[in-house]
Amino acid sequence: MLRHGKYKGRTLEYVLQHDRKYCAWLIDAGRHQSLPRDLQKFARTIEQRHGGVLQVGAHKEAFFDEVMDKHPSYGEWAATLTNPGDGISKFARFAKKRLAEDEAETGRKEKKPQARQPHDDGKCCVVCKDKPKECAFVPCGHMVTCARCAALVEADGCPVCRQEISMILKVYT
Repeated sequence: MLRHGKYKGRTLEYVLQHDRKYCAWLIDAGRHQSLPRDLQKFARTIEQRHGGVLQVGAHKEAFFDEVMDKHPSYGEWAATLTNPGDGISKFARFAKKRLAEDEAETGRKEKKPQARQPHDDGKCCVVCKDKPKECAFVPCGHMVTCARCAALVEADGCPVCRQEISMILKVYT
């Protein structure tokens, strides 16, 4: 039972089920400012149980472990990022750790996302690695994603240069 904050009198399970944004805020606030002990404990519990809460992308407001269980290819992709942005870096570290644990548990190496596209000739989306590149970002001009993935990364900026995206242009070749 929480004794402080906007969910005073509610159970931890209630908050986990009803307000993922609050859960994400608690984790971040616990690192940057002093919180009452019960909220600090709750933030640690969220991280221990779920790893954290995604704050960007296609699976925004989902727990890290949920994403890895329901959408493993997204976790595999995040684990391959060499310079992830602030919004996904914690998830990328979680995904790498989880994939390494799964690999150690199964005793065999899992297929990496790059192995899915051995025929990739530079024409595939750099995010999903499945569809052809079809969108250019304005103002930087990079053309590296399919339409679906362009919409997913728009809030985070260009995946190549991290520049803010003011517009997405669909390119027809």
